[in-house]
Amino acid sequence: PDSLLAKDQVNYINISTGGGAFTVTVLKGASEPMVGVNCYVFNEEGSYLGMFGATNSDGQATFDLSDGAYKFRVDYLGYQFWSDVVTIPNISSVEVLIDQEEVEVAVAMGSGPAEGVKVYLFSEADTYLGIYDITDLDGRVVLALPVGKAFKFRADILNNQYWSDVHTVIAGGANHVSINAGGGLFQVTLEKGSGNPMVGIKVYLFNDSDTYLGLYQTTDAAGLVTFNVPKGTYKVRADYLGYQFWSTETQVTGDTNVVLTIPHQPVEVTLQGVFRGMPEPIEGIKVYLFSSAGSYLGQYKQTNSSGKVTFDMPEKAYKVRADYLGQQFWSEEFTWQNVTVEVPMADAEITVTGAGLPREGVKVYAFTTAGSYLGLYKTTDAAGKVIFQVPEGFYKFRVDYQGSQFWSAEETLTRDLANPILISVGGGAFTFTVLKGGAEALVGVKCYTFTEGGAYLGMYGATDGDGNVFFNLADGTYKFRVDHLGCQFWSNVFGVPAIFSETLTIAHQDVVITVEGFYQSAEPLEGLRVYLFNPADAYLGKYQVTDASGQVTFNLPAESYKMRVDYLGQKFWSDNFQSQDTTISIHQGLADIHVHRSGVNVEGSKVYLFSEAGSYMGWFETTDSSGRVEFLLPDRAYKFRIDEGGNQYWTSVISIVAGQVNLVEVNLDGLVKN
Repeated sequence: PDSLLAKDQVNYINISTGGGAFTVTVLKGASEPMVGVNCYVFNEEGSYLGMFGATNSDGQATFDLSDGAYKFRVDYLGYQFWSDVVTIPNISSVEVLIDQEEVEVAVAMGSGPAEGVKVYLFSEADTYLGIYDITDLDGRVVLALPVGKAFKFRADILNNQYWSDVHTVIAGGANHVSINAGGGLFQVTLEKGSGNPMVGIKVYLFNDSDTYLGLYQTTDAAGLVTFNVPKGTYKVRADYLGYQFWSTETQVTGDTNVVLTIPHQPVEVTLQGVFRGMPEPIEGIKVYLFSSAGSYLGQYKQTNSSGKVTFDMPEKAYKVRADYLGQQFWSEEFTWQNVTVEVPMADAEITVTGAGLPREGVKVYAFTTAGSYLGLYKTTDAAGKVIFQVPEGFYKFRVDYQGSQFWSAEETLTRDLANPILISVGGGAFTFTVLKGGAEALVGVKCYTFTEGGAYLGMYGATDGDGNVFFNLADGTYKFRVDHLGCQFWSNVFGVPAIFSETLTIAHQDVVITVEGFYQSAEPLEGLRVYLFNPADAYLGKYQVTDASGQVTFNLPAESYKMRVDYLGQKFWSDNFQSQDTTISIHQGLADIHVHRSGVNVEGSKVYLFSEAGSYMGWFETTDSSGRVEFLLPDRAYKFRIDEGGNQYWTSVISIVAGQVNLVEVNLDGLVKN
């Protein structure tokens, strides 16, 4: 309505455009939403209103519109699709239906379906529409496209483009499009010569513009590679032993076979050392093949007894390298020519001495100056010498002797010369003395030589009458071990040449061992052997026999020992002792044997003592007029045999109880006679 405006003030006027939110739905067919397509807003007369939006996942785009008449345009795959004219506020939404059909595009080459090929969608006017797919095993892709619209398709194969005709999408019918790139199977045989295929070589495919097409294969057992290619001109490149070998350009319109021949011939390489003009083949050395530019080609061979290897190679320039005793020796560059690699040799004449005298039987090892072992060693002869014939150059040599290592200086060996090298292990004659104490020598004990770290050096000797043992020792640090009476005694650590003698005193003292039998009082046992053992029950090879006082004396170090007495078939042990007198008490009981027959004493019969197991103990007694004998015995089990009237009668096992009379009644009538 008309409004009256008052002067000198703000006059508020409301004008309503009406309308509100309006939804445009774009569908593929009857119900499938189309996502991400742009919708543009126009007035009824077709003027663009500057408003557009892309459809969401429901195929919808929403606009805020005032009252009025509108229509909407959807742009899809190069075409425009219009809605009907709608009036707001009468309606608030509209649908745009784009009918589509599936279009099948089949891509083939002369050899059959083309799998894995990208197929691109274009407009009739050759505008790319941003859609492509990749062919399946059957060489096919399927695209859903608007009905009644015209399109073209392009297949890109091996850097070439192949086009379909223009196709208009038909509703309700079959939409088939074919792209035939022609061509066929391009088969290449790689060989050294007729019937001599080259196996395991990579072969790369190129077009006639020298563009690599991204395909390569490795030759099979027949030297073959096969490429499935469209119609065009191709060539291949074989990369082999550092060089590139090309086939001729070949036009492929169908299945095509070509042969790429790389002629070969054997080339012999000889490795030899030369000393004073005399060559000598070097066996067992690896010879490596290189390109003329110095690239290693992954092939090597090992020289035979004639110092030779043979490489089968094309007519190209190569060189070889032999790695020998830490050095590298190169050939000249050669092409289909036999070649010799000469190694200038020198003699290293090494003399090993100790205390100025030659050392025989010593191992000498060869090293680089950086300390890498070269796998060479020799043993010195009676003159203390070894000779290594090696390539001229720089070396070090090491002698391993008596647990120490003795190095030469860094030596420069000159070709064709005997280069003298002296390695001294130093040292000299060393005297080791073992004493019991004071000046008393310990005679006949074994002394073993060790490094400071405890490694045994394989050197030992027994002390002489003066307690001395002698060793030739090199410069180094040592210690000795003396094995005596089950114990090990160590010397101090000492260094040669600082000293050339050492004394180890093993203090001894007399230990008295008393052996006594105890019945009602202690009585010495004479004539019994007393054996020396260590605490682990190992016999130490020494024994003595008790005297009338039942005693023996051992002169022993201050270590732990034990003693054993063997008496009447039994073993009796002492406790462990160290540096103290010890008594072995054998507890005894009296066996009173009464022999009779039906109550009548049997006089004059011999009664023999046996162990429980039946061993005779070397002791018998004869019965007196009362038919009795007595045995004073340790408290163990025994048996007795009575010999009477030409017969033998055995008792059962009798256990003797110590400290008392053990009465044994023997009725011969009640015993079985033998």
